[in-house]
Amino acid sequence: LFPDYAKTKIKMRRFNSATAKSFLFVNLLINSRSFASKIFSSTLVSTSELHDAMAAKEETLRVINSSWYMPNMKKNGREEYSKERIPGSVFFDIDECVDKSIKLPHTYPPVDVFTDYMKALAIGKNSTIVCYDNLGIFTSPRMYWMLKSFGCEDVYVLDGGLPDWKAQGYEVESGDRVTATMDMTGLDFNFGPGVKIRSFEDMVKLAYDVGKGRSDCQIVDARPKERFDAAVPEPRPWVSAGRIATSTSMFFKNFWTEECKFKSPEEIKEAFNCSNIDLDKPIVTSCGSGVSACIDWFAAMLAGAKHIDIYDGSWTEFGSRNIEDLDLTQFSDEFQKDWSEAIERVEKRCDIEDPKVQHILREIFHEL
Repeated sequence: LFPDYAKTKIKMRRFNSATAKSFLFVNLLINSRSFASKIFSSTLVSTSELHDAMAAKEETLRVINSSWYMPNMKKNGREEYSKERIPGSVFFDIDECVDKSIKLPHTYPPVDVFTDYMKALAIGKNSTIVCYDNLGIFTSPRMYWMLKSFGCEDVYVLDGGLPDWKAQGYEVESGDRVTATMDMTGLDFNFGPGVKIRSFEDMVKLAYDVGKGRSDCQIVDARPKERFDAAVPEPRPWVSAGRIATSTSMFFKNFWTEECKFKSPEEIKEAFNCSNIDLDKPIVTSCGSGVSACIDWFAAMLAGAKHIDIYDGSWTEFGSRNIEDLDLTQFSDEFQKDWSEAIERVEKRCDIEDPKVQHILREIFHEL
């Protein structure tokens, strides 16, 4: 375990006994840091485990609340955080730390934006981070995914979130929280570069290849089944109803228990199997705006999937793009030919200029 031990023995001969023993202890301590046990043993942390770690005043521990609500819920994450939260937790606003060059909700941020935001929260790459939200399991998997993507290793999700914390009778606090005075000694802000986000064109190509049998990747949609089937309007009025062609419905709540906790890995595997989703094959998760897609992503990870990606723009991007937005020069001649023929077939069924047909991309795409 300690590769420098032999060298240390030689050095010890040159010191007096007390100095040598002290040197040996420090040397062994430094070399054993990588073998030190982590605070938590599982990616999913129970509220009792978090409570015990907080009571032990673990120095590296940071707790993040990333609560966000669907537009129709008419709630604000920061306001709800101010009303009640786990003591000492900080608020990460997924609508604030974003790529502002992209006009979509809570986009994946550039590394410099993310780094500045984390510095303001006094959370480093080497912190032990527990993510939670006010609904139990909703935005915390996205926070986890984002942190891991920027190189944070010691990251966890609080199973059951704030509802379970309160159900266990643990204390909550309220009011505005100031993080500027938090101790930042030893924090590493050298975050990784992040991940390459799949573009709209990437997803069009992927769905086309899947439909042609050229890719075994599976596009998994985490939205409710009625939204997947276009049986109800989207919560964002500028987005058309529908789904990405070749995608499979896998509603994120299928992975929840009644207490809004994650089911066991075995139960999660069974849920995927029932929807004919093979966890041994590549998966790209999507949803409305990239939040619940992370729940499916996290569930697949818990169940043992290794090749999982997230379409950050999700249906809000895909369902709001017009056919003029598609740069056909990025696609093969075969695709361009199929695309033109699909447009002709759709034109025979509906008037593209009709204002009631706001977005006909999905109709054309399903014709490919």
